[in-house]
Amino acid sequence: MVPDDIKKVDRPRNTVVVDTGSKSSRRYAVRERSGYKKTCNNNAGPRNGKTIGYIVNGRYVPKSSIHQDVVKNRREMLQYGAAALVHSVCKDVYEDLNKCFTVEDANRIFTIASLRVTNPGIACNRYSSKAKISFISVLYPCIGLSKNSVSSLIENLGKAPSRLKEYYSLRLERVKEYQNLILDGVLKQDTGDNALSMPSAKTHLKGHKEISVIYAYNQEMSEVVCAKVYQGNMLDAKAFRDFILDNKITRGTIVCDKGFPVSKISDLLERYPDLHYIAPIKRNDKRISEHNMLACDSTAILNNGHMVMYKKLKLADGTFMYTVRDVTRGEAEKHAILNRINDDTASLDGDKFLESMWIHGTITFLSDMDLDPFDVLEYYSNRWPLEIEFDHYKNTLDLDIAMVQSKQAVIGNEFINFIATLMLCKIISPIKKLEKDGELTRLSIRTILEDLSDIDRNVDAPFRGHIDDGCWNVPARDSAFELLVKLGLADASQSYLESISSKNGRSPKSRTRAADKPDDYACNETVTDLKPIKRGPGRPKGSKNKKTLLQEASFVGPMPKKRGRGRPAGSRNSSLVEFEAAFVGPMPKKRGRGRPAGSRNRKLVEFEASFVGPMPAKRKPGRPAGSKNKRTTTSLESSLPVSKIWPWAKYSRKHTREFHAAFVGPMPAKRRPGRPPGSKTTRAYV
Repeated sequence: MVPDDIKKVDRPRNTVVVDTGSKSSRRYAVRERSGYKKTCNNNAGPRNGKTIGYIVNGRYVPKSSIHQDVVKNRREMLQYGAAALVHSVCKDVYEDLNKCFTVEDANRIFTIASLRVTNPGIACNRYSSKAKISFISVLYPCIGLSKNSVSSLIENLGKAPSRLKEYYSLRLERVKEYQNLILDGVLKQDTGDNALSMPSAKTHLKGHKEISVIYAYNQEMSEVVCAKVYQGNMLDAKAFRDFILDNKITRGTIVCDKGFPVSKISDLLERYPDLHYIAPIKRNDKRISEHNMLACDSTAILNNGHMVMYKKLKLADGTFMYTVRDVTRGEAEKHAILNRINDDTASLDGDKFLESMWIHGTITFLSDMDLDPFDVLEYYSNRWPLEIEFDHYKNTLDLDIAMVQSKQAVIGNEFINFIATLMLCKIISPIKKLEKDGELTRLSIRTILEDLSDIDRNVDAPFRGHIDDGCWNVPARDSAFELLVKLGLADASQSYLESISSKNGRSPKSRTRAADKPDDYACNETVTDLKPIKRGPGRPKGSKNKKTLLQEASFVGPMPKKRGRGRPAGSRNSSLVEFEAAFVGPMPKKRGRGRPAGSRNRKLVEFEASFVGPMPAKRKPGRPAGSKNKRTTTSLESSLPVSKIWPWAKYSRKHTREFHAAFVGPMPAKRRPGRPPGSKTTRAYV
């Protein structure tokens, strides 16, 4: 019932105060009259309408002026930088996902993969909370990011590998015939109970089972195009053919290492005329000696200053063999062999070493294309970006351990890891371009993503805005805003960028990067065309300082051999020299290591000092002759009286000292084996 003092509070006309029974400050609600209705006695009565306010603290408060509960507030600022970068460079990734999956599944897959990029090592139960604080949830809205939902999605992805192959085929459609496809594999830890987790060649070193993941990398697009999971104990040579068939690779130039023999896909090369290959062969391959490929007939100088010899030969089947001998690398291999022999104190087989000198520094390629030998060498050297991607895969994205159990979950999880790796490849490309142009200081990818994640933007503001539009949460470092503008994710005036550069005390100068250096495998036919190589910091190896040069110029005769590190063998330190000078008489002979023969240790000396009487003679090793061991008799023998011990003694091979001590009288003679002569068996008495 509403108290009278509450009813007397001024409020709008045609209203009534209702007691809602709530324990909060909104207990007394003010409702407007919306009309009349018939009561149970068929009489006209008022009908209450909607609530328009409340009586709070003795006054009327309109409902429109009451603020929403804090617990019902929605987030007004979300992480912008990293989500905007992923959204700007990965549009084709999302479009291909929509072609293979429903919109809901495509959004979930894209969200999980992007969170693995922006939050490396994220746990399965953190996807929902991390997505809610990022613009990823606004750009790609989805539900079902709980721990169980994500696990179920990963499991279901592995149950339908045809959908995954369909996505890989869309990525492979972008590969042209003249573009290179670099193939390589990586091992990762998997301790799950499934058919893919197997002991690999490195299990004895790592102590756990692994799976093998093979990737194909497009050099021109600088991104991965397809992948597949295999057992940890499967060789790359065995998986090579299945990888080409399963992913339907029908065009491009395959560049692989010696672990992927081309002979495994010879029929596929004939079936697909747009599919080519460049592959190195082992140094002990018979074709090298049959065609005398080690007899190089041309020379050149690379841009790194190395002198090389090369040979090109067309075989009868239309393929080409290329051999390149790097003289500098060959000398390094010889020195490495000799140093290993010296370290292992092993003998040198002169004949075998002389035979192997011809193959040092050589690499022989086999290809179905007519190319320049140095183009082949450059294509093979471009395999390094895939190794860098594997490093990002394991360390930057923290995907070195498979956190799932079943085989289907491993397949589905590696598909999402592939999407995350593809996103990272697309993120790295614009960052590398900025570093190459000198507009960005070299930073790790993880540091850049962390800086971008510090930038928050208002949800209701336009997605792309100006730095000074007032809709940002200013990050701790101004360089984050600068990076945001340089990546094209926000707008800013030139004066603003100059002010940031002046605050940091630096100007956007160009920095020498590895990408700016001339290609080490480019060829200069003449020495005059060779560009000077920039010398690294410090004095060159083997050079001499000014003091040494002056000393050698003033020295008469040949310079003595340089002494190695440490004090020479047999030399004495200053303390020993002073002791010998102060010692009177001849110096005693230096004692060797250990206690002198016949000397006694401290424990024995203390025992002799406390012993009363002459010391007993030292016993020789072993038990004295005629002595008996400490083996006791059986519990039955010790419990019987002495008169009944002897009948049991015949079953014992050796009598112990306890038995002899307990026996009364002289010990009887030991009976020989067998029945005594003249005795009768029990059968004779019956």
